[in-house]
Amino acid sequence: MDKMRIKKQIFTHIPVYSGDVSGAASALYEFGGITVIHDPSGCNSTYNTFDELRWTKRESAIYISGLRESDAIHGNDQRLIDDTCDAVAALSKKPKFIAVCNSPVPDIIGTDFTAICHILEEKTGIPAFYIQTNAMHDYTVGGANAFLAIAEKFLDGDGTELKNPGIQKYSYSSILNSSNSGNQKTNAAISHEMIIDNSCQEDTRLSVNLLGLSPFEYPSDKQVDSLYDILENAGFSIAANWGRGTAAHPVNFSDVKAAASADVSLVLSSLGLKAAQFLYEHLGIPYVIGNPLVSDEFASIVFKDLKALEVKNSYLDYLGNSSEISSQADAVGSNNSVTSSVNSAASRSSVTAFVGEPVTMGSEAAALKLSSPETSVSLICTTELTDSLVSTAKPTNSPASTTELTSSPSSTTVKSDPLILCPRGEAEISEELKKAAVIHGDPLFRNAYSHGTPGFDSSHQTWIEEPHLAMSGRLFADKLI
Repeated sequence: MDKMRIKKQIFTHIPVYSGDVSGAASALYEFGGITVIHDPSGCNSTYNTFDELRWTKRESAIYISGLRESDAIHGNDQRLIDDTCDAVAALSKKPKFIAVCNSPVPDIIGTDFTAICHILEEKTGIPAFYIQTNAMHDYTVGGANAFLAIAEKFLDGDGTELKNPGIQKYSYSSILNSSNSGNQKTNAAISHEMIIDNSCQEDTRLSVNLLGLSPFEYPSDKQVDSLYDILENAGFSIAANWGRGTAAHPVNFSDVKAAASADVSLVLSSLGLKAAQFLYEHLGIPYVIGNPLVSDEFASIVFKDLKALEVKNSYLDYLGNSSEISSQADAVGSNNSVTSSVNSAASRSSVTAFVGEPVTMGSEAAALKLSSPETSVSLICTTELTDSLVSTAKPTNSPASTTELTSSPSSTTVKSDPLILCPRGEAEISEELKKAAVIHGDPLFRNAYSHGTPGFDSSHQTWIEEPHLAMSGRLFADKLI
């Protein structure tokens, strides 16, 4: 990586997103376990001071190990094990699981967290698992890894952990064998259809998993309650909620196991995609990506996709596909600052940009496109986990072939669509902001600079404030809807 590339990834005027440790702790907050953060103490204070809004309403067991320099140098993992056991014993209620994540120092020295979790299980009799973090990535990475880790721990893929004992699933190996009998359906379809309900329940509605319902993207109870209402009014039932709940719709450990009995999953943010892919690959449960809260028109699209029982990204079909705007975007991306400035002024008059996490902002962009087809929109994805959420390639029908969720590459533009951009670093974000006339996003993005000039100019551009907890924390708490 050359020096200029490194320089472009430095943040000087805007903050970085909340870290992966915060994302992991937030994801598992309401499942009734204990989350152990192996860190000197900084990650815990950052998490509970800036990144968590639920402390005043609902308790959760978050334990910080207080890693000391001497323990790191000498590899004293026994202290972490003993202190974690003591913390578990001190709880008034036995936790459902022990989840361990970490900051950079344990990652650098190669701490064997898998072995530590095995020892914790033996000593406490409580399921324990490791969440891959190192405090060097953003909250989407930690949250997605946390949901995947709990899925791998408690949903083994053979149906033994189903919430409803009246539902049976064949093992995945038997499904693969049955596919050789002349039936041309995919393994995913076979797995999904080979669910036999012996409970004779009257409820025949499609059941939906809510995956990635994170307080980072959905900070208010009103949003969560509204989501339940519109889904139930559309004829769906909620199988499980992997995210945040409310007094009317609480979340607990039963939601983890109930996810295996759903008909389809709804991915509400990038934090839920890895779990959705796991459920698809191992249990044949398809998933749809999108936020139906953004508009009634877009909600109808999401509901139609859910009923199709196929893997689908509901917002991608409504973004881009304009050769005129694409050429403008390519021209504005020139490295020549003079040319860039001229092209920017020429193109920004017709472009509305949505900046932030791809599922929520992509859904907003699609909703605008549906209501105003003549409006040119662009999606500027500034979080790390984006690849599987911004590609216009159609998903394969085979669950074994689903794309692995990884961080987006360092290139600024996703080749499949010039209007879906993945800038890395403040300078690249600033350059993309210059191309739009109207910008939706967290207010702090207005401070992004590139080559000594701001990306936002109030004399030529309009900023519509949409505060994001993972970016500005509680600075705009009164505006978090």
